[in-house]
Amino acid sequence: MIVGGGDDSSINHVKFTTMHKLKRTIAHERYENFEDSITFDKSDADGLSFPHYDALVITLHITYTDVKRIMVDDGSGTCIIHPRVLVQMGLEDKIIPRCITLTGFNNAVEQTFRKVSLPVLAGGVMLETTFHLMNQEMTYNAIIGRPWIHAMRAVPLSFYQVIKFPTPWGVFSIRGKPRTAQECYKIAQDCAHTKPLKGASAEAYQSAMSGTKVNPIVDAIRDPDAVESCKATIKDLDPVQLDDADLTKKAYIGHNLANLSKYCEFLTNHANLFAFFHSDMPGIPRDIATHKLNDDPLHPPVRQMRRKFNAAINEAVSEEVDKLLANGSIRESKYPQWVANVVMVKKKNRKWRMCVDFIDLNKACPIDSFPLPHIDQLIDATAGHELLSFLDAYSSYN
Repeated sequence: MIVGGGDDSSINHVKFTTMHKLKRTIAHERYENFEDSITFDKSDADGLSFPHYDALVITLHITYTDVKRIMVDDGSGTCIIHPRVLVQMGLEDKIIPRCITLTGFNNAVEQTFRKVSLPVLAGGVMLETTFHLMNQEMTYNAIIGRPWIHAMRAVPLSFYQVIKFPTPWGVFSIRGKPRTAQECYKIAQDCAHTKPLKGASAEAYQSAMSGTKVNPIVDAIRDPDAVESCKATIKDLDPVQLDDADLTKKAYIGHNLANLSKYCEFLTNHANLFAFFHSDMPGIPRDIATHKLNDDPLHPPVRQMRRKFNAAINEAVSEEVDKLLANGSIRESKYPQWVANVVMVKKKNRKWRMCVDFIDLNKACPIDSFPLPHIDQLIDATAGHELLSFLDAYSSYN
């Protein structure tokens, strides 16, 4: 429990994003005239075993990711997130320096070194919340304190394992995870388990603080809590360094595989088959593979009118075009008969994906009556084989 700390005496740096200011203003007016009471009754105890002493541990949607193992602590004067979560989410570039002093219930003093502002979505209400980072071991991925609780006007109750708060659409409830809370407690008590985690977490912290990559021997993805935080489907993985000169070039294989050294040797011997950048994907010779469109020669060519974009999108287009020109994926065309505009799509990581509007070109191509095989044919084709290989396109259009 953290009884003190924060940047000021206000609501500890919790602010609202610009896109949600209007929604929050309307919600605030509704909160003032909110007539429904936040109540707890026996129905909230369904599925719980009494007596219990479990902390309130929930899952929240933070920056397009469902982060598990978040403890709700109304005794904490600040919100804290573990660096390993930011490493797994790829948000190290959003960390900024900030040092505040936190005081515990026993007057123990701890200092934070960095902070990060992340959008937290709950019950249809999104709040831009400031999280502070500490170089301390903890079994939780994050701690939600009074800044977020008070801003949401939430009422947490660990006895019923639920937190309730008003929204413009009524009272919203988030159920706790008693089993997860018990697991976190056991991990904290099991010194033999927490010591191995310390090395991986320290490396993840140093990576987040300095902007450097973690040591290839100890990778944050080996930390089960880090994998759990991003709701990943992967199991325990071992990193395989593909290039000793560049620590970012690595692959991951299952930790429980038999003949692990054999697979590691195979990957390192074929490291040139992996592409980490556009420059790693040179053009394929035409004598190996050539793709041609079966377009109708009688269909008149279409030149689309040039679409205008803002400065940010124009910069993203220029960067993508320069990458494709550098690796030979595209070339300049003079006096083309077909002209199609690019379409920029915002990805979940807030970066841009460049697509092309081929709507007119598709009209000139005959429709394939059987474009893809049926699922039963695909399943039958796997019979008698030990392995099934999946091809992951690097940038969708490759």
